[in-house]
Amino acid sequence: MRISSTAFAPHQSTRVNAELELLDNGVVRLWIADKVQQQVSCKEIAISSSVGQLPTRFQFADGWVVVVETEPALRHWLKQHQNRSIVVWLEAHKSAWFASLLLILFCGWVTYAFVIPWSAEKIANTLPQRWLEPIGASVLTQLDDTYFEPTRLTQAKQQQILQRVAAILPMLSQPVPSLTLHFRHSELGANAFALPGGHIVLLDDLVTLMNNRAQLESVILHEMGHVYHRHMTSAVIERSIWAVAISLIVGDGSTVADLLTGTAVLLFQNSQSREAEYEADRYAWRAMHEVHGSVEPMAQMFERLHRHSTMELPVWLSSHPDMNERIRLARAFDAKDQ
Repeated sequence: MRISSTAFAPHQSTRVNAELELLDNGVVRLWIADKVQQQVSCKEIAISSSVGQLPTRFQFADGWVVVVETEPALRHWLKQHQNRSIVVWLEAHKSAWFASLLLILFCGWVTYAFVIPWSAEKIANTLPQRWLEPIGASVLTQLDDTYFEPTRLTQAKQQQILQRVAAILPMLSQPVPSLTLHFRHSELGANAFALPGGHIVLLDDLVTLMNNRAQLESVILHEMGHVYHRHMTSAVIERSIWAVAISLIVGDGSTVADLLTGTAVLLFQNSQSREAEYEADRYAWRAMHEVHGSVEPMAQMFERLHRHSTMELPVWLSSHPDMNERIRLARAFDAKDQ
């Protein structure tokens, strides 16, 4: 089979009328002016994919380039002798496009829901504490610049809380993470936050809202659970992975800086996962039972915050787990240990 074509000599842009002869054994001959210019196996030629009505391009090893119209006979010959690319195969199988799209979406969902969170958790658990402390301090600085003001609690009140926390830590049989307690005032209301590196922030409204010392300690112990399990560290790492991935996709390095400098906003835009909250609750239940002999103050703390419904619920309280379910589980823990 001979096909009329256009040829280009190596390193030249001048067109030459030519013929391409395609043999049944896969050999390709290039005829120019009734003379054989090339005779090689098709496997030694770079042949473009014959997609749609686009011309097919044959590039020989010595630089000759031949362009031919993609006609049915050529398609049939290529199908017999050329290893087709995935693009060609998909073009010939329309339904495969839809299946491929579904596969891409599924892989993206698996990556988003499982692979990146799992990787972030593993990385967070391997980082040394000395690396996490400055990360937490940096996040706290961002919060101080945007959301927080200096605390309005008296020095005596702050010292009382700090001394009480120092007193209860030796009572705990669970691993106790390194902690630094901070007090701040904010319009955010009754909130508490656990930052990477053991930084725990208590807002004034939360401290004054608690009826008694045990209720406040249940909040602190819950935040200690987040610190121990490094939940916020995992969240920061997960955000960083996404920042780098997006930067690679869009080719804009400033994306990384924009996302990383907004890490503090993560505290308010992304609540902890259901499992993270339950993990922190379980840590607090065991600690409360060791310190106070009961988890009831923690259940009462949840109820008290719920009654103050005019306030926006704290981020750590308004997360995925249902509050009534958390109260029920806390009291069930007490009942089980009695």
